[in-house]
Amino acid sequence: KASRMNRWMGGGRLFFAPTIVSIQMAMLTSRCSATTTAIHTLGTVIPTGMKASLPHAAQPSGRHQCVGLRSASSQTEEPDGLQFGKIPIPERHVFFRSEDKLSAAFVNLRPIVPGHVLVVPLRVVEREKELTEEESISLWLAMRKVNAVIEKQYKASALNLAIQDGRDAGQSIPHVHLHVLPRVKNDFERNDDVYDKIDEFEYAPTKTKLEVPDDEDRRDRTDEEMADEAATLRQLF
Repeated sequence: KASRMNRWMGGGRLFFAPTIVSIQMAMLTSRCSATTTAIHTLGTVIPTGMKASLPHAAQPSGRHQCVGLRSASSQTEEPDGLQFGKIPIPERHVFFRSEDKLSAAFVNLRPIVPGHVLVVPLRVVEREKELTEEESISLWLAMRKVNAVIEKQYKASALNLAIQDGRDAGQSIPHVHLHVLPRVKNDFERNDDVYDKIDEFEYAPTKTKLEVPDDEDRRDRTDEEMADEAATLRQLF
């Protein structure tokens, strides 16, 4: 039996090779958790202070020692909002995130019409040309998904899709963003007036019906109003 055993001495105790893998995994857990005080392996308790006496094969290896556990943890973390230029958008106002994690959509503080939302790349860049090809494709595909939900939810017969690509084009926030506005017949006295409203837009609820309020009637919505709208839209994806 002794010839089939790979044994070594550590702190006056005898350990066998079958325990080493368990020891290594347990040590990995211990190094990543400040609350772990002892490692249990095959019924034997090994004090954590004995790491130095373990054979090299059983010791965690430098930069890899916690990678697996950290990765598993990070995969379960929930997004914590996004940046719209320098403006932090809380996650409760975000109603759509693309599967590739490159684009998102959120509700508006001061919508021009009810259902006016913004679609953005998650990376903050000012111009569309600064996006990678992958980011650009993601942004436009995200817009298509958002369009379908907004049009149905707000019973629109058409949509305005607008992008002001740079400051001289009327961009108010230096972050690429697409305006999605649900439209119905005669919601503006002159159809092209919507473009003037977009040009005047500064990151505006409005009346319940799909009608355009006068500027003096526009107001910043409450956090609760915006969170409620986002929650409703989020369930539609």
